[in-house]
Amino acid sequence: MMRDIPGQGSFSLRRCPLCSSGRGYRIRQTSGTTGKPVYQPDTWQDWEWWAEAWAYLLYAQGYRNTDRVFLPFGYNIFVAFWAGHYAAEKVGCEVVPGGVLDTEARILKIQELRRRP
Repeated sequence: MMRDIPGQGSFSLRRCPLCSSGRGYRIRQTSGTTGKPVYQPDTWQDWEWWAEAWAYLLYAQGYRNTDRVFLPFGYNIFVAFWAGHYAAEKVGCEVVPGGVLDTEARILKIQELRRRP
């Protein structure tokens, strides 16, 4: 969507129809693996769709409301990790974000949380 705005060198909220519509939105970005990341505003319904799609995937992989999910990623504004987080919540899993932790701290956190109260 943002790549289609003529002459758009960098992201501009004022030129985006969704952003000027008065509707609530969130900004996300692509990973940038094929070049410069693309920024895109999404509505809450868009994010709900991402979470729902991931929830089907997690459920098909066997995740249930008795599971704990540790996400060792820095979320930033990349939609995929947020979608995984919200999907795990939607399935009923306990979610532990660990993105800002280094490897040693992540292992320690996993060990600390191993035993459920």
